[in-house]
Amino acid sequence: MISSIIVLISLVISALPVLDVLSSYFVNGLVFNDSPFFTDIANRRQIEDVVRHFNGSLEMKSRSWDDYEETLRNLHYVKGNFTGPKQLNRIGFYGNQGVCLFKYFVKPDDPQVVFSMSMICLSSICFIIITLCYIF
Repeated sequence: MISSIIVLISLVISALPVLDVLSSYFVNGLVFNDSPFFTDIANRRQIEDVVRHFNGSLEMKSRSWDDYEETLRNLHYVKGNFTGPKQLNRIGFYGNQGVCLFKYFVKPDDPQVVFSMSMICLSSICFIIITLCYIF
């Protein structure tokens, strides 16, 4: 019974970053194919800078990645001088490094700081419990 609960909790924890509903928390940036504005992965701050540069009055509706994509497509400069990216690829929690491992080293501006820190705390608590079980 306990092992089933542990497996279920592990599956939920590993599936959370992949859920589209939580993409605002786990997507690290967008990759634009054939874009003159971005040469690498564009994070929120870089996208906001480009939007502010070409249209200072245009504001993001929310912090969701769908709104960022829509705002970029609606820039007047982009509409007039650039056909726009055909495909916007999101770089998620598991796909931002060369290997698909948990992201332990996060920066303060990463969207998943809270998730990463809570997983590190959970791992530390489990380590302490296992150590105490071996000692006693």
